[in-house]
Amino acid sequence: MDGIFTRLVIAEPTPVPERGHFVREGAEGPEKFCGTCREWWPADTEFFFRDRGSPSGLYTSCKACGADHQRATEARRKLKQQGAH
Repeated sequence: MDGIFTRLVIAEPTPVPERGHFVREGAEGPEKFCGTCREWWPADTEFFFRDRGSPSGLYTSCKACGADHQRATEARRKLKQQGAH
């Protein structure tokens, strides 16, 4: 069995920050936590859309996760339309 199977190494999941602590100071400037992918990204408009209602001024999900959500929503909408015809 040793030749076929390899050891699976599972990384520790990124812990969710305490309530209200979704922005931290990183090595290269402020970082923001994405609640969807649970990763820390630079807290700027390259990675997050603006949100005037948020204390940080940025949305809670990064742009990549937002795009994934949008694609999934569009696919569900198309499937639903196909089923209705």
